[in-house]
Amino acid sequence: MKHAAFILGCLIIMMATIAAGVGSYRSHDYHLQTAPHDDPMIIQEVVELPDPVPEEVQKPEPTKQMPTEEIFVAPDIPLIREETFVNLTYEEQNLLLDVAMAEAQGEDSVGKALVMLTVLNRSEYFSAPIGEIIYAPNQFAVSRMGIQPSEDCYEALGEVVDGWNETYIEGDWDKNLRVMFFGADGYSNYGTPMFQYGGHYFSGL
Repeated sequence: MKHAAFILGCLIIMMATIAAGVGSYRSHDYHLQTAPHDDPMIIQEVVELPDPVPEEVQKPEPTKQMPTEEIFVAPDIPLIREETFVNLTYEEQNLLLDVAMAEAQGEDSVGKALVMLTVLNRSEYFSAPIGEIIYAPNQFAVSRMGIQPSEDCYEALGEVVDGWNETYIEGDWDKNLRVMFFGADGYSNYGTPMFQYGGHYFSGL
């Protein structure tokens, strides 16, 4: 009887020891999973990079974007060429288109160009702006200005800004003269008669 009690006591002590060991292991494993990184119980491995930092580790520089160039779109009105004797603003070109259509709508490009030359020659002779010459009293048919320019009117303007002038007109007349006046019923009372072209008679100084 005493021998059986002794064996039973030993078994109870062994089971208690085993249970205590298992509980301690689980408690330590939970502590490792939940402990903060600065817990002295956890050993952290620190890898130091060599100095200087290798190129494959360095942050790449951002790609620089090249500035884009503006694209210039030329207007419909012919551009002025620097090598010609005419230097006009776009406003002045429009005035010449208007007066040519008002005075020579039924003429070809040469007839319209001669009207433009009359304005330009007067502007140079009197040292006056083109607008002032055109709008001078009783000089040009400004009341009919604003008519949509025709294709040959633009062609006439292109010829004028390229250096075309009255000397291209054939005939026996003084090539030193420049057109300054014109009329539909004959030569003007002013200036020297030069030539007739289309429905206009041109005189010059």
